[in-house]
Amino acid sequence: MPFLEIFEAYLIPAGGLIGGLTDLIVFFLTKSNREAERKRIDAEIEKILTERDEIRAQEKKDLQEFWHREFNRLNARIDELEAEKQGQDLTIKELTAENAELKKVQVAQEKDLKEKDRIIRLLEGRIRALENLLKRSGIDPDGDTD
Repeated sequence: MPFLEIFEAYLIPAGGLIGGLTDLIVFFLTKSNREAERKRIDAEIEKILTERDEIRAQEKKDLQEFWHREFNRLNARIDELEAEKQGQDLTIKELTAENAELKKVQVAQEKDLKEKDRIIRLLEGRIRALENLLKRSGIDPDGDTD
């Protein structure tokens, strides 16, 4: 048998077998390293997930506190505005009452003014009648006795 046939018939399969055995040996020798690496990666993933959950929980707590403070601030502002509104409503009622009283006074004063105007016209008419009477009687209405 020539060398190539022996090589092809025995050495190549033997080399494949040796390579397979080497791979199998390397696989089993590195199995513990792979398992250790997998455990390390699993631990890192668990750590990352735990940190993420803690961050989410803190963010949720912070968000709840923010909204709690914001709602309290808004409720306080609403209370302030309601107090201002009540004060303004009271002022409006007071001014409305005062305005009604002033209108009554205005109506009374306008009535009094009309009455005084009527009296003035009446007295002016009497004065003119007296002046005419004095002129007819020959008496100077300005009081000159010359």
